[in-house]
Amino acid sequence: MVLFDYIYFRLAKFFFKKDGAAAYRANAFLTIMQLFLLLEICTLLNRYLLHFDVSKPNIDLRILAAGPVLLLMAYNNYRYKRKYLIFRDRWYDKSTAYVIKGVLVVLALLFPFILLFVMVDNPLFNRLF
Repeated sequence: MVLFDYIYFRLAKFFFKKDGAAAYRANAFLTIMQLFLLLEICTLLNRYLLHFDVSKPNIDLRILAAGPVLLLMAYNNYRYKRKYLIFRDRWYDKSTAYVIKGVLVVLALLFPFILLFVMVDNPLFNRLF
């Protein structure tokens, strides 16, 4: 959870001029990132362990997906409400480690999308598993 806390702090700092301490955009970006990670975990489980046929679902997948989306949004809103100032006091510095951490945050934000691309379009990944 500390990783997500730090990512939230850096996103909130980036959007601070537009959102202030409320950091709505940071919450939205963090939720989207977590949803993609959850989607990829579910896809891997389905592909290699469960083998559900999702080509013709019995229930509408949009209704099924709305539950975790709303729960994750509510959880993130509850967890990070009014926490920007607390996180700023904990992690604000101007050293070179700050730049390295910023690069790691960007990589962490891009990781779910890169993993999704690898899982969908890479034949090598499909042959390995």
